[in-house]
Amino acid sequence: MNKKIIYKTEHGHVRYCVLDTNKDYKPQLEQVFGVRQGCGFSIELHEKEIELRDYFAGETRASFPIIAMEDCDLPVCLEQVNL
Repeated sequence: MNKKIIYKTEHGHVRYCVLDTNKDYKPQLEQVFGVRQGCGFSIELHEKEIELRDYFAGETRASFPIIAMEDCDLPVCLEQVNL
């Protein structure tokens, strides 16, 4: 089983991605949101949001509310797919 995460962007678009539950979520989310290691940003998955944090400023730069998180049989999709 994989995990489908449906979320809303800062511009109000509804998107989803599908993560592999057998692997660490963080590198997968980094790929989905284009966060590169060493760039000063980190991505965190919380129960109700995906949070993009600025390490250097110590603050949240973007927050993506999670609409739904569900187990699924869809293939892994490390892209932001419009619904």
